[in-house]
Amino acid sequence: MAAQQVAQASEDQVWRRGAWLGLATAAAVVALRLVAWFLTHSLAVLADTVDPLLNLAAATVTLFVLHSARRPADDVHPFGYRALEHVAVGAQGALALAGAGVVAWAAVHQWQAAVPVRLTVTAGVVFVASIALNAIVGRWQLLTGRRIGSPALRAAGRHAQLDAAVGLAVLVHLFVNSYQHHPWLDAGLGLVILGWVAVHALRLLRVAASGLIETARPVAYPRAEAALEALLDDEIVGFHDLRCRDSGGYTYADFHIQFAPGTTLERAHELTTTAELAVQQAIGRCDAIGHLETAAEV
Repeated sequence: MAAQQVAQASEDQVWRRGAWLGLATAAAVVALRLVAWFLTHSLAVLADTVDPLLNLAAATVTLFVLHSARRPADDVHPFGYRALEHVAVGAQGALALAGAGVVAWAAVHQWQAAVPVRLTVTAGVVFVASIALNAIVGRWQLLTGRRIGSPALRAAGRHAQLDAAVGLAVLVHLFVNSYQHHPWLDAGLGLVILGWVAVHALRLLRVAASGLIETARPVAYPRAEAALEALLDDEIVGFHDLRCRDSGGYTYADFHIQFAPGTTLERAHELTTTAELAVQQAIGRCDAIGHLETAAEV
């Protein structure tokens, strides 16, 4: 128990560091992109600024939600609050989708006004700095989210990396458009970025929905099934009604385990504990509950 508490405290420090780092990075990227837009008057840059701007708001929500999601289980919520992490994922998707409309309006205005685009050395350096910052922090968040099983950190990291990739495309576009002088091309790329943001937003909303709604037989199911099958012998003669559900990167499994007639209650409890530990080790980051019954009851 003490080891689990130490591990939990270590994870809490990691996610807290990741959440604050995401918030600080989003604020810095927004500032850098706004400077770059002011220097270039490019809608593509402005469109690429909407994403980190909304990511700043999402990072704030993520920080609050992660704090709540890491609260221990209580009488009202015996399975804990981990499912709240998917609320943060959904917030990122909803805010990105809302901002897509703003970019669409700006694209039409840019197309009609034919505002010239210019790329200066200062603007290029500022934009490259924002891309590098997003790429580095996004990679760290993605790897850390996978390691501690945090959907919110994984979503934030993937979001930052996608933003860095789009930013690189915008930088190449600015270089080309500075010499070709086609304002419509800038507006067109702004609409393309809009489409990319919208698709990514819908994906995040789908991830959030799948996390908030219990999914039948997730990836953990075959691992749990294999662990229980490996325990079948003269005492444990079968199992059924195996169910697994994911909540905030944590898996909850329950099953009915059958014992041979004549097995004592004390022995059945020992074997059930062994089966629960086997399932937890097979899945990782799991809480397993086994229900006892004799083979004759089925």
